[in-house]
Amino acid sequence: MRRYILLIFILLSLCAFAEDNSFSIEKKILTKISHVLVPEKKVISIWYFGSKIPLSLSNNSFFDIVDDYKKADLIIIDEIGWKVKLDLHIPIVVLEYSLLKDYPDAVGAYFWQKGRPNIVMITPRIDKIGIKLPAEFKRYAESKVW
Repeated sequence: MRRYILLIFILLSLCAFAEDNSFSIEKKILTKISHVLVPEKKVISIWYFGSKIPLSLSNNSFFDIVDDYKKADLIIIDEIGWKVKLDLHIPIVVLEYSLLKDYPDAVGAYFWQKGRPNIVMITPRIDKIGIKLPAEFKRYAESKVW
């Protein structure tokens, strides 16, 4: 009986550690992407469109969540349905690859696939708003949405 309790405790501990690890990975990646797209600011104003703001955004000292997209330095979209045509030069990042087709102004995507984080940056869209990708992000660059 003790072995089963010990085994359950170990498994629960490992699951809790894995959850925390994916949260910290997501927080680091979103922070890095944001500072590549808005390099001139230390604290980036973010407007989020989705059902619930991820903890990696709300519990991040590098981000300030704003209520109006016009006041944002970066827009992050997590679901379809936002129907505003932007004439602003605000970078948009989506949190699902499929949303890149739905949002033609989105410059990139960050998403999880098969348990791994993925980054995609669409080069023509990034060039359109005048952002230069650093060398470390060149491997994430694609010329079009597949």
